[in-house]
Amino acid sequence: MSVDAKKHQTVAAGEAPKRGALAAAILSINDAVPVANVTEQKQIATALKDGGADLAKTPLTTMRADAPALHRLEYTYDGDVFLPASGVLHFATESAANTWGQANSALLSVGDRCYVGSTAYVWQGTKWRLTTVATTYRASPGAMTNAQMAVIARVNLPAAAPAGVYLVGVSSISAATSSGAHYQQVFFGGNEITKTGDDRMEQQPANVDVSRSDSLLYTHGGGDAEVTLGVQVNASSPYLRAARLTVTFVG
Repeated sequence: MSVDAKKHQTVAAGEAPKRGALAAAILSINDAVPVANVTEQKQIATALKDGGADLAKTPLTTMRADAPALHRLEYTYDGDVFLPASGVLHFATESAANTWGQANSALLSVGDRCYVGSTAYVWQGTKWRLTTVATTYRASPGAMTNAQMAVIARVNLPAAAPAGVYLVGVSSISAATSSGAHYQQVFFGGNEITKTGDDRMEQQPANVDVSRSDSLLYTHGGGDAEVTLGVQVNASSPYLRAARLTVTFVG
């Protein structure tokens, strides 16, 4: 036997063809094998190894029918771990993703990506982390009560929200029939991140729309948390025109 230019086993010059040699030559052709699922993948890999194939030198490539459409081409160097040729892994849960990642960390590089359902994650070296958390709540207009702080926007971060710094953007517009003050108050996980007094107040002229906008940074320990925007107008007949609360993970 010899190896040709495409690294396939072949009958050497002057060698009499034998069935075993022809079978080895055919098996050395690394085509993509159609399979139904991971069970059939493992069965084929086991059969190849039992037949003497060295997958480290001639990896097995499959087209798995039950994988996401753009990620069906997968390969293995050992018959146990199959990697998507797309470079993007898919898992049913975050726990399953981290279990696989920690067991196969040598195959991963920082920055590699996976999906849990439709949510994207990035490999940090020891675990998968959400690529971003960015969520916005827009409040509906409506009448307010004079001098009463009311929570008019809420954002709920998921349990998978990573630890790190978050940018909180808040803005609100109100009107009133008398002059007074327009306040904004922001809580992140039960902790107020706005300052008191004039740092979160705008003067409220009579019969004129007034707006207040702020960008705030907060270091979150990770996990689920509620972020709220409260607005208070100290004036007669206050009315909320619009409000928006945006929470974005920045690293």
